[in-house]
Amino acid sequence: MVSQLSAAGGAPQPLWSGCCAQEAPGRGLLLYAKFEQPGIYARSLSRDALKNPEIRLVNDFVPLDAGFEVVDDGIYYVECTPTGQPRAFRFYSFASGQSVDIAPTPPNYTSDLAVAPDRSSLAYTTAAKGSEDLVQFDIN
Repeated sequence: MVSQLSAAGGAPQPLWSGCCAQEAPGRGLLLYAKFEQPGIYARSLSRDALKNPEIRLVNDFVPLDAGFEVVDDGIYYVECTPTGQPRAFRFYSFASGQSVDIAPTPPNYTSDLAVAPDRSSLAYTTAAKGSEDLVQFDIN
């Protein structure tokens, strides 16, 4: 559940169904996923966010099986097959409204994803295979 919390304190107030919420830098958008259906969704934070329409930006993301990270011009995320299997690291561009593959996910990818601040590399976790459990690759 996506909730709001007053700066003055008190109990969180539920707003709408969602998880993994992240604000898109400089865009006034809240991005989130839903456990009950695939996708990454956006809702404008201007005026009354509850009344702003929900938009599904991508439909090939499953939050239990994959991660996403928002940057100023888009979203790095893991595409999943219809059966929920991770398939590829992808980038969704806010400008074009399109996603492109960056690299395939390894068979032992687990669910975390992080992008370096300079966006030169992406790190993710894997199920132990030998001694690895955290892997990094260069994006450029």
